[in-house]
Amino acid sequence: MLSAFALVGGCTTFAVVGFTLSRYQDDARTELLTLAKVVGLQLSPEDQVRLSPADRQTYRKLDRYLIHVQRQAGDIRRIFTTRKGAHGGYDAVLDSSIDPSKPLPPSIFHAMPGLAREAKTVFDSGVAAVDDDIIQDRRGPYFTAYAPIVDSTGHVVAVVGIDRDASEITSRMEALKREAVIALGIVLLLGSIFSFIIVRQLARSSASEPWLRGGQTSAKIFRATILELALAGLAIAVLAMGVHSQLHTTRLRAEETSSLDRSRTFDQYRSRIEVVLRDRKADPAGLTILAESASKDGMEWLAANLAVSASAVGGRWQEPLWQSLTAIKKNAEDERLHRERIHIEMRDMNERMTSALALAIILSFGSLILLRSAAKQEQALLIARHDSQRHQVAYEQVATNLPIGFYTFRDGEILDSNAMWDSMVTRQSGEERMMAIERTVEPDDLPRLITAWKTSQASGESFNLQFRMRASSAESRHFETRGLWLHKPEEGIDHLLGFFVDISDLVEVQEQLESRNREVQAKNFMLSRALTDLEDNLEAMVRGLVKAVEAKDPYTAGHSERVMRYSMLIGEAMGLNATQLRILERGTLIHDVGKIGIPDAVLNKPARLTDEEFDIIKSHPVIGAKMVRGIPVFEDCVPIIEWHHERLDGKGYPDGLAGDEIPDLVRIASVSDVFDALTSTRAYRGAMDFDEAIAILRKDAEAGILDRKIVEVLADIVKREGILWNQKRDAAA
Repeated sequence: MLSAFALVGGCTTFAVVGFTLSRYQDDARTELLTLAKVVGLQLSPEDQVRLSPADRQTYRKLDRYLIHVQRQAGDIRRIFTTRKGAHGGYDAVLDSSIDPSKPLPPSIFHAMPGLAREAKTVFDSGVAAVDDDIIQDRRGPYFTAYAPIVDSTGHVVAVVGIDRDASEITSRMEALKREAVIALGIVLLLGSIFSFIIVRQLARSSASEPWLRGGQTSAKIFRATILELALAGLAIAVLAMGVHSQLHTTRLRAEETSSLDRSRTFDQYRSRIEVVLRDRKADPAGLTILAESASKDGMEWLAANLAVSASAVGGRWQEPLWQSLTAIKKNAEDERLHRERIHIEMRDMNERMTSALALAIILSFGSLILLRSAAKQEQALLIARHDSQRHQVAYEQVATNLPIGFYTFRDGEILDSNAMWDSMVTRQSGEERMMAIERTVEPDDLPRLITAWKTSQASGESFNLQFRMRASSAESRHFETRGLWLHKPEEGIDHLLGFFVDISDLVEVQEQLESRNREVQAKNFMLSRALTDLEDNLEAMVRGLVKAVEAKDPYTAGHSERVMRYSMLIGEAMGLNATQLRILERGTLIHDVGKIGIPDAVLNKPARLTDEEFDIIKSHPVIGAKMVRGIPVFEDCVPIIEWHHERLDGKGYPDGLAGDEIPDLVRIASVSDVFDALTSTRAYRGAMDFDEAIAILRKDAEAGILDRKIVEVLADIVKREGILWNQKRDAAA
């Protein structure tokens, strides 16, 4: 496990370090190449072509410029130029490594037979180039950049070369390598710690859970842990790269500060020289002091020009100052460009590091979270497997000791069964289970049982079937079997899990209940017939009683029947329910039953009744209510019998009820009673026609005697169907 951590962490660390080193060297080469291009643009191609050993003054001027650039860059060993010689070779022209304070050698120019391959390529292509590898000599490591010096026609007349000291680069490369080793050591340390923890945990788990001992079971846990440590190594490597980036940023900021100081120094000298040139008056003493200050600041070329101006006579003192001012402005511009390059490099580095760090952090933490989740799921799966094994053992124990028959079935064969099932089918020792089934199941039920098994296997659906088996005493008993098909993943149906239950006692109880139920239904039918006969006899008796009442008054024959019919039509039109219609039917049929107690002389008197006689007539609702009260079948009809002469204005009899005190059924009976009385012939008047009767009813409704709504319902019914019965037909009947 530790070797895996070392392999993954080492590969990750050295990959990051290799990328950083390569990027660092590329940045250094790009920076040097840019400097070579700038210097090549500043050097005059005419000077490179015309410069000769005799023109020592021009040589010193150009040489001082190269020395200035070399000092400004800091880590530049040498700046030189070369041009093609007369015989196809290459000659050295300028060389900043020659000390200008010392006398020049007899021959300034000399042949360069060993010109580098990159320089020759620049001569041929006109494209700047830089050494691919760092060169080592007696003074240490360095590498060189070459840039063309092109004339106005685009012809390469010379090449400028800049040797940069690579000691700092190599030292930083060594530092990065040391950081990589440290990072790898941290990864190994963390790997050792995690390995120790995991091994200890697995050892503890193995002691209590034997199912964790196999390497295959915990392989996913090992792989997840390795990936976790690899991600941790990546995070450490990115952190090391960030530290290195911070160090490089610090160096660039120091260079920026140094460049800014140089720019400020240039500004000071530029201001002093501009003052002298503006006043057009040379001060030899002041120029001498300024030259000494420039020499102390390391600007020998400026000190030389100022010394020349201090010792010049006439108007020639201005020329060196103008040259110095031009050079100062140029150097200040170079410093500004240098700071801009630093800013660009710092910005690019910060953006790259920010993006790399953000991406690495997001990937690392996201991956760590996912891996930890996967590890937890794997651990849960292992626990589930262990629980499954324990449940399997428990399942086998339960199946063996179940108090009901248990069996498994597949492809027409019973694969397994428990002791209770063997006992139910009286299976003998060594006997095949299907043979025991065929021997004990009733012949009439055996085909149904086998067909149910096969059909269920074909459809994969559960089933439930009742059948009979012969016990050892040859007594047939009732059984029930239930089955459920079990499936394997991606394999389909595996086998049937079935049960046998002895339901003989339950069947016996059900048969007894069915027998008792048939007896109860027979008695209920007889009781219903008796009740129907009783109701029919009672209704016949009531109708006979009504006929007896109507027989006392020939003018009211059929009145109760007609009132009942009108009332039923009104009730149906108003949407009364069946119970209300039944009460209305019985109540209106016997509403005048109390007239049986009225003397015939009063009841059939053709002349106007006296007050005493009318009081006798008004007693018939009370007499009728007393006659039927207490009889259950007529109990709900009492209000219709007792109040059918009540009026909504409270002026009716016998109780003087008014408004909502009068029930709806009583109101329907009252309207029907008045209408039939108006359309029937009486001893004291003839029958009215439909229009006259309805007009009187509406007038009573307007006066608040009858219910307006019920009157209009009756009017619609009679208008549609006519007066249902007439006096002549009733009399004939």
